[in-house]
Amino acid sequence: SGTVLRGTVAGPVTGEASVTLISAAGTTQPTPVDPSSGAFALTLTPGDYTLRAAAPGHDEVDFALHLDIGEVLALGAIVLVDDTPPSAPTLGVEPDPVDACKVVGDLVQQGSGPSCDVIAVRVRHSEDGVRVEIAVDAAVAAVAGDGEVRRVTLTAGDGAKRVRATAVDPAGNRSAAAEAMVVLDRMPPVDTARLLVAGGAAEVRALDVDVEVIGADDDAEKVGLAAVLLNGAACERAVCPDDIDCAEPLGRAHRLALDPTPGPQCVCGVLCDAAQNQAALDPTPVFLGPHRARPVPVLDAIAPDALAARPDVARTITLQGAGIAPDTVADIGVFTSLPCRSEATDDCADVDLAACASACAVELPDALRLSSGQYPVWLRTPDPVVDGAGRSLQQRHLTLIAPRPLVDALEPMGVAVGDEPLDTVPVTLRGRDLTDNVQFSLAGRPPLAIDLRRDDPEDARAVTAELAFDLSGLAPDLETDRILAVTNPTGDRVELPFGLVPAVVDCSPTGHCGIPLRRSLGQ
Repeated sequence: SGTVLRGTVAGPVTGEASVTLISAAGTTQPTPVDPSSGAFALTLTPGDYTLRAAAPGHDEVDFALHLDIGEVLALGAIVLVDDTPPSAPTLGVEPDPVDACKVVGDLVQQGSGPSCDVIAVRVRHSEDGVRVEIAVDAAVAAVAGDGEVRRVTLTAGDGAKRVRATAVDPAGNRSAAAEAMVVLDRMPPVDTARLLVAGGAAEVRALDVDVEVIGADDDAEKVGLAAVLLNGAACERAVCPDDIDCAEPLGRAHRLALDPTPGPQCVCGVLCDAAQNQAALDPTPVFLGPHRARPVPVLDAIAPDALAARPDVARTITLQGAGIAPDTVADIGVFTSLPCRSEATDDCADVDLAACASACAVELPDALRLSSGQYPVWLRTPDPVVDGAGRSLQQRHLTLIAPRPLVDALEPMGVAVGDEPLDTVPVTLRGRDLTDNVQFSLAGRPPLAIDLRRDDPEDARAVTAELAFDLSGLAPDLETDRILAVTNPTGDRVELPFGLVPAVVDCSPTGHCGIPLRRSLGQ
């Protein structure tokens, strides 16, 4: 029997609290304390006691007690003194689903939200009854429990922000802070950079091209590229994709696969900084030519294979064969890369010969069709070609037949030689059917200069030749004329008399240079 003592342990009682009775007779087993109310009950007999309250994580507290026989005891609360701080929480910065900001490493990316200055912070702590205060740059922004996520607004302005989480227990003890540095970066790189596609080539013939970023901002770290078809629009008005993946580290050159459809395309690009802020670059045009391997062209025949080297005759020839692509050209002697029109389409390839042509037409340039001679002819298809061999294995020949040169006038028909030695003598010759590669000589000497003009609007065959000859060292001769020869290569030669007479002899424009009479131009 004895007196029942009822008491209360004042908080915090956060775990398994108990009260132990200590007397001269010894120490009793701990008596549990109600965790919800802090109440406990003990049976005592008269005597002196010490009540010792204990709870995990707290210092023990002793309470002295003397009980007399028949005494009614009013016992106050036993207070547990708690000055032990809780452990530090863990802190994580996560994407904020509401403001659409993303977190890259310890950086906050500019997102699609209105300001992107809100981040999501998650805290963890294992102790019961502990709250966690979340502060940004020393100002408490939110309070969270274990595992809870709080949306926190960063302080104004871009730059580094210090996010701190501190655990606080019911006794007000504060833990060491967990910290994370968050950089708010909403400024995109400067968009003054430009794209250089395939070294600036106007046309490419491969699907994969090199793209360089010229003049990129120092803040730019990555690049994203995409190619779009123009479909008749100018590159400046091209609609670039909104979802270009800006993931490739910015380097010297980048490989980009073009759309496989031949024709005009536009290369779009974006630059990204470490926070994934994007800056769109001006689109750059590029033309994709044939990129599938085409067959080696075959040249079987030329029609016609001979023409007169005159301006009033046909100027178009047809090259017949097989495997002719839309961009196949003709090489005729030194006249290379002459366009050869055909019905071939861009689908012409070694695996689709039906789209290739069996003939093409070449319009001869004036410099060629007015130059007599025999010329080797090949067909040639630019890359890509099977085995890289673009020139036809077959060679045919085109003959430009030289007409007989006709001379209508020669001024002067001779010169007078006096005491002064002869030097350079200008001569003007007017005629017809002289080829562009006509050859002249006077007294066996070639001219120092030749200037051919075809400037008669009424006669396309008319030619004026301004010549200059060096006649130094030649002596006058009353008996024999010198010869001015006019020769169309592979054709006829016309010889004209040219007199070198003593200065005392009158050389008239009628063709007579004194005695004896000179031959006329018609002889």
